[in-house]
Amino acid sequence: MDKDGFIVDAMGNRLQPEVNIPSTAIQVTVDPGGLVSAVDQTGTVVTTTQLNLYRFANEGGLVSVGKNLFILSDSSVRPRKEPRDRMVSAH
Repeated sequence: MDKDGFIVDAMGNRLQPEVNIPSTAIQVTVDPGGLVSAVDQTGTVVTTTQLNLYRFANEGGLVSVGKNLFILSDSSVRPRKEPRDRMVSAH
């Protein structure tokens, strides 16, 4: 997380759409389906957010632009948003 409580990647880029964790949270978890949960010191869930997870039919069609960021190429197939119950592992 950054200093403002937003979830970021290893390079400090905020997830899109942005996900903010309240300052009262003492524990944050992300399950394999992309559900983010934050709990405060009393054990109360203070936020839940569903991250959008996508599958790419042609991963080779992605073009690296550096720093673990990718863009679609002309040969890319549009990504397919996965339902939460179908995401059980990352590729």
